[in-house]
Amino acid sequence: MKKAIIIFISSILIFAATLAVANIMTNKKAGPVKTTASETAISQQTSVSQSSNGYQPQTDSQASVDIEVTPKALGVSEEKNIFSVTLNTHTVQLDFDFAKIMTLKDDSGKAYQALKWTGESGSHHLSGDIIFPKLQQPTKKITILIDGVGGVNRQFIWELK
Repeated sequence: MKKAIIIFISSILIFAATLAVANIMTNKKAGPVKTTASETAISQQTSVSQSSNGYQPQTDSQASVDIEVTPKALGVSEEKNIFSVTLNTHTVQLDFDFAKIMTLKDDSGKAYQALKWTGESGSHHLSGDIIFPKLQQPTKKITILIDGVGGVNRQFIWELK
């Protein structure tokens, strides 16, 4: 009888432990929550410091990845539009071709594909410059789109000076 009780209690404990581990693993594996563009903009935390050209860096922290984007050269008069990008995570492998997943859009909706990413890929802590071509038309605002990092599409918006 004692042996049956011990087996019964052991079985319950193993079952409870299995459920607890499954719950933890499910929460870790859960995909990113889809967000709308306005929710993404609201969730962005903008730093109060400014770069030397007067544009503020912007930080997006979603899906365990922090991305900070800072304009270095920005505007219609610039031959190239250059942004400093820093990515930090402890859970997501950052093995992307960043020149392919980053796009610049002007306020008319014209998209500019990145020319070059100067940083590396594949680590958990990356930084580099993303370089876009000259803007082809006057614009009052630009948006940098970064697709799929951590399963989330992000946007960073600046009003041009």
